[in-house]
Amino acid sequence: MAEQKTWQIESLFRKAFGRTKERFLSYIIATIIQYAIVFASLFILVLVLALLGGFLFTLHTSLGTMLGGLLVIAGIIVGTAFMIYISSWSQLTLTAIIIQKKNLGAIETFKQVRPQVWSFVWYNIALNLFLLGLLPSGIISFGLILVLWLFWNVFAVFVFLEQKKTGLDNLWTSRAMVKQNFWAIIGRLVLVFVLFYVIALSLASVDNTVAGIANFLISIAFGPFAVSYMYEIYKLLKVPQKVIRPKGWIGLSAVGYIIVVIMLIVGFSFLVKVVGQVIQSAPKSVPNTMQYPAV
Repeated sequence: MAEQKTWQIESLFRKAFGRTKERFLSYIIATIIQYAIVFASLFILVLVLALLGGFLFTLHTSLGTMLGGLLVIAGIIVGTAFMIYISSWSQLTLTAIIIQKKNLGAIETFKQVRPQVWSFVWYNIALNLFLLGLLPSGIISFGLILVLWLFWNVFAVFVFLEQKKTGLDNLWTSRAMVKQNFWAIIGRLVLVFVLFYVIALSLASVDNTVAGIANFLISIAFGPFAVSYMYEIYKLLKVPQKVIRPKGWIGLSAVGYIIVVIMLIVGFSFLVKVVGQVIQSAPKSVPNTMQYPAV
């Protein structure tokens, strides 16, 4: 009977509100630090690229133009890698602030999770590669398969931080935990997100300053509350003793890559054929239609 009460919506909301209230300030500070790091770093990167690239392009030489182009490409690669790293670091920090037993504060939490960032980066890369392989089957199922896997992934960051799994074992473990009480979990998650969007849209439809401020505050508070709410559900589930890798789904993802490669080859061949036909059907010479006046 006690276990049934813990799944009650009221209980989950109350615990999530309490956790959010306790960790809210640290969460907001960590969010501000995240954006400050991103903006400052990107500003410096763009400034350096603009100065060096501008100097190389003003040389008006083929070597300068080539070096300038390579510099821009290198800057894009570095900027993308940096954004992936910072987003992973920030996600771990914001989640850890909510779920850690003792609130260490924003700065200390950033430091605490830093050794785990690269491992989490590789997990996100592996996750996206796995989902990319499922894209053909996802299209056939009208997106249902992709949505299902995104739902199964909902506890992966908790698994990563608390159970110290590596690679896609975080995804497989999260999936196993969700399947313990699938419909109860999906119902509770859908409820809270639908409730938030209904409130947000209702306030947005009111042309009032107070409603606008309330909508802004609710939007800020929803992030940490959603993490707290999902973590309260996560704590109700049993941690699997053994990681079971879904070989069928892994195989389907691998087949998806084969299908994509075949489609690319067929599409490229068709494009080459069409271009060849256009070239062959083009006139060999342009007729002289200019009329000269008689002398």
